[in-house]
Amino acid sequence: GTGPDASAGGRLDDVTPDITAVALATAEVFDTATGRWTSTGPMHYARLGVSAVTLADGRVLIVGTRDQAANGAFAEVDSRAFDSAEIYDPRTGRFSLTGSLPPLDRAAIAPYGELPDGDPDIFESNGTLVALPDRNAILLGRHESWKHQADLVRSFHYEAAGGTWTEIGPTWAAGGWTEGSPWATPGSPLGWRASVAGLSDGRVLVAGGSGASGTIATASLYEPASDTWSTLPPMPMTMSPRWLPGIAVTLADGSVLVVGGFLEDGTVAPAVRFVPLSG
Repeated sequence: GTGPDASAGGRLDDVTPDITAVALATAEVFDTATGRWTSTGPMHYARLGVSAVTLADGRVLIVGTRDQAANGAFAEVDSRAFDSAEIYDPRTGRFSLTGSLPPLDRAAIAPYGELPDGDPDIFESNGTLVALPDRNAILLGRHESWKHQADLVRSFHYEAAGGTWTEIGPTWAAGGWTEGSPWATPGSPLGWRASVAGLSDGRVLVAGGSGASGTIATASLYEPASDTWSTLPPMPMTMSPRWLPGIAVTLADGSVLVVGGFLEDGTVAPAVRFVPLSG
């Protein structure tokens, strides 16, 4: 249908818009001494909204892509870009493909409910990459979904020496396609849209986010060496739960500052600081 647009003096039409977001394979390097950008790369696949982190050896790890920009515009993206990863070496100025993320292991979460057929049809978030002191990395909170059926959140450990990804768990899954209330994988401390930051001792802080029953007020620490989670006291209730993540930044003194994000009522969340126990 059509209708008048009084403010612009034109007409509004119901149409299928063209692709309006653009995925790019280009890359540039910023020189702090000169304040100038120079071209480098390019990547093997055009990507949109990638997750990236500088590893301890100075190289940059990049994984995944989105097919939708923040403003809702869609882009055409090569299907191989979603699960693939690349390494940028600043010494050569080149990207090289590294291991891809492993496929979903349905058998591992079969005891907790029946997943819909096929692969998830909506890619929600790449998750957050965190560099570890041993040159490896963690990808936390990669979120995919079957529309109106189920959500799936997975996390991975990246081994730089072999260029391989290993899923760390438990996988978080929730959905309402079965009879009764939505279910979630028991024991998982991680939903989606969490605030994530690496600590100086190699542990990873995960705070807030969303889950099957709504927002998550809890916080947890992940220990990569033992692949274990420990529960932390929740954030002050005046500052949590956050259903959209804030930016988590590790400060020079080892504490983590979480800034921004949104509370359940839609207001901007105040800043909160996490101070790890010493010793």
